Amino acid sequence: MKQAIKRFNAFIKNNIIIISTLFVILFFYLISSKTPLAGDDWGYALNGMKHNPFELAYEFYFTWSGRFFSELYGFLVTPNKWLWNFLNAGLFGLIFYSILKISGLKKSIVAALLLLFLMISVKDELRMETYTWLMGTTYLIPLALSLFYFSVVLKNIEKYTRLNGVMIPVLWLSLLVPSLMMENAAVIFVFGNFLICVYLYIRDRNVPITYISFFVISLIGLVLLRVSPGASARAIRDHGEWLKMSIIDQLIFNYSNFIRLTFIEHRYLVLVFSGLSLIKLLENWMKNRKFSFLHGVLMLFFIISAFSSLTLTLYSRFPLEFLNQFIEPTSLFNTVFWPLFIVAVFGFITIAFKESLRLKLYFFVLLAGVSNGVMMLSPIFGYRSSLYTVYYMIVMCLIIYSSLNRKLLSKVFIIPLIVLCYLNLNQLWDKYNLVESVHNTRLGQIQYYKDNPEIKDIWLIRYPIYSIHGGDIEVDDTYHMDVFKEYYGLNKDAVLNFYFPEEGY
Repeated sequence: MKQAIKRFNAFIKNNIIIISTLFVILFFYLISSKTPLAGDDWGYALNGMKHNPFELAYEFYFTWSGRFFSELYGFLVTPNKWLWNFLNAGLFGLIFYSILKISGLKKSIVAALLLLFLMISVKDELRMETYTWLMGTTYLIPLALSLFYFSVVLKNIEKYTRLNGVMIPVLWLSLLVPSLMMENAAVIFVFGNFLICVYLYIRDRNVPITYISFFVISLIGLVLLRVSPGASARAIRDHGEWLKMSIIDQLIFNYSNFIRLTFIEHRYLVLVFSGLSLIKLLENWMKNRKFSFLHGVLMLFFIISAFSSLTLTLYSRFPLEFLNQFIEPTSLFNTVFWPLFIVAVFGFITIAFKESLRLKLYFFVLLAGVSNGVMMLSPIFGYRSSLYTVYYMIVMCLIIYSSLNRKLLSKVFIIPLIVLCYLNLNQLWDKYNLVESVHNTRLGQIQYYKDNPEIKDIWLIRYPIYSIHGGDIEVDDTYHMDVFKEYYGLNKDAVLNFYFPEEGY
């Protein structure tokens, strides 16, 4: 019996990355299946059903958007909801697997739980706009492919091995597709491949043609995205005043957004990052028996950042005036502290890690900074744009954890992480069960109005707040009103009204 238990435990440990990845895929498949089309999904689904998706994506490149593969995805996938259910789940599985592989924690149960917690505890707006919105998946695909790409490339560089010949075309595709899906993803690939080429030249005094080709492919993707006639025409039409601003004015305008969407809004991530960094500094102190002034300063920064991440929760219970300084992005504290915090992070990486992990952390902190930093030059800097920064910071958390004394910490962390994962998973499960229930109610209402087309005043139940993105339509949103009515076959002259149930859900 004891031998059987030992073999079972060994099997679980050796296959934790497979088991946990399959769990992630299953969970996201189930909540994806409960999620309806919403917002832009209706328009893309109609276009995909009426026209040739490839011809339409080509036309949009010249008239509407340089995101060729985003448009193609929309026209192909939104009319086929069943396909998206599988695709979305698979993308999250690839993200989860790639992060564990990058961090070298393929056999750690605690690492899998920590990663799962960080993935499911993201800000509601970020979750709604990217996790369970069909057109939001155009942000998720570049993230998944970037993590897959870097997991393969960084491993080969670290081990001085050559890439498999079959893998090279796969990696070319993994670069080109996301580069023509999202602007900051395209910049990430160009910048990341540039850093890799520079590193290889410094290390080996030689850059293999394969890695040069990766840089060239990513650069071509970025150029094709930026020179799109459709993107230029749309920018002039929708953001003419923004284009008149100087680069300095754009950076100043979006500085508070950078602070808010990098640090303030992602409080659990900042708390975990700061906590792990503090533990790492304490470990180094105990190991070396030396405590320098720099150690003290860095620890102070991480203590302050950890406290700052808790202030929104504290403010909801104790609305003290001084806590506003930590919440308001334009406050003097946030304006000054977070740039200094970035410097402190670089200092922390420099003094606390050996060369291999240090270089990997430098790489991902630079990618995280660039992915949000480049959005400071955009008039549409929002939650979904910060997805890449959030996930590269999650990668950093896992790398830091990989360097700690995991035997001791696993005993301390495993129970709290199991509880946190259970609570968050249960909350999401309940939320999407409610979404499914409300959607079924709405479908019944829609059928009633289809059966009675003479009724011109249509009343439809709203989805719960903080559940899905774009599920309800406001009065002045005529485009989504029109495509919603067409998608569901309602009287085009009818007036749509969306209401919250008086007695709750």
